[in-house]
Amino acid sequence: MEMKFLTKSYAQTCTTNIVESGEGWFRCQETIFYPQGGGQLGDTGKVIFGDDSQLMIVNTLKGGEIGQVVHYLQDKSCVLPVGLQVNLILDWQRRYQFMQLHTALHVLSAVLPFPVTGCQINETSARIDLACPELTLTKEEITTKLNDFCCANHVVTVEQLPEELLQKQPELVKTMSVKPPTGVGNIRMIRIDSIDYQPCGGTHVANTGEIPALVVSNIKSKGKQNRRVTICFAEEPKVLGLHCE
Repeated sequence: MEMKFLTKSYAQTCTTNIVESGEGWFRCQETIFYPQGGGQLGDTGKVIFGDDSQLMIVNTLKGGEIGQVVHYLQDKSCVLPVGLQVNLILDWQRRYQFMQLHTALHVLSAVLPFPVTGCQINETSARIDLACPELTLTKEEITTKLNDFCCANHVVTVEQLPEELLQKQPELVKTMSVKPPTGVGNIRMIRIDSIDYQPCGGTHVANTGEIPALVVSNIKSKGKQNRRVTICFAEEPKVLGLHCE
């Protein structure tokens, strides 16, 4: 299966064919839908087929094998026939907010350079868990540094790094809870200019300037060695103009 979201995160539609299906779910030759993982929720949207018939896709998860992506339908009794040509359409507003917040967490990990023990991204907020006994910066100070970085229009790029080189540079892996896959050859890396470079399979914006104003809404102790920092949009986010890839 071709997972287009890995290289074309701004693609909102794609035409493909069903390769496997069951009651309320299907897999296809290619997809733009991101499957839940790495703290990011699975994409939602709709599938259009035939004479403009359409069904809602309410979740996207990883399949039982590497590279499999399963789309789950709101209609749990529906079975789409194998070979059927369909058009997948993302809930773009939701996905774009995930992209903004996911990229913002990368920036936050540069503002607060501690090992990451977990993260979660929702539609309007995101959190990161850090392995540190205490934070000396206040919510207001972190908010200022985070927005300053984002407003600096740092370019975000997707790169590939041979697995053996990553093994020689373990400091590039910031997350303690999720490790990069092994035995796949190249590892997908996300670079934000000179401020962040780490393995990641999620979706991101192309420039930090696309991230709207954020606020640190909460800092919580999660034990002696962990702090949870939650960020959210300062106001209702809006979708910017389309980015062409």
